[in-house]
Amino acid sequence: MCKTASQPNATDVSVGNNVRLQRMRLGLEQSFLAEKLGISLVEFQECELGVRRFGAVHLMTLSHLMGVPPTDFFDDYRRPAAGWQVH
Repeated sequence: MCKTASQPNATDVSVGNNVRLQRMRLGLEQSFLAEKLGISLVEFQECELGVRRFGAVHLMTLSHLMGVPPTDFFDDYRRPAAGWQVH
């Protein structure tokens, strides 16, 4: 199940939007992907909106179903988030 975000943050919204863009590009239905992930249609829709978070397993499954690397769901994945220190 997608985790409910306490408050949608920019990453949750961006990931959900990128999943939606890939889904639409491929002509896939939300209901088809929700079934493949084992979640409800409403949960899937909330994940695309950033209200809920796609889990790592869901993102990996989506990447296989859509034929894209999981990093395609993240904007600028190589740059650390603000406040993070890379050691």
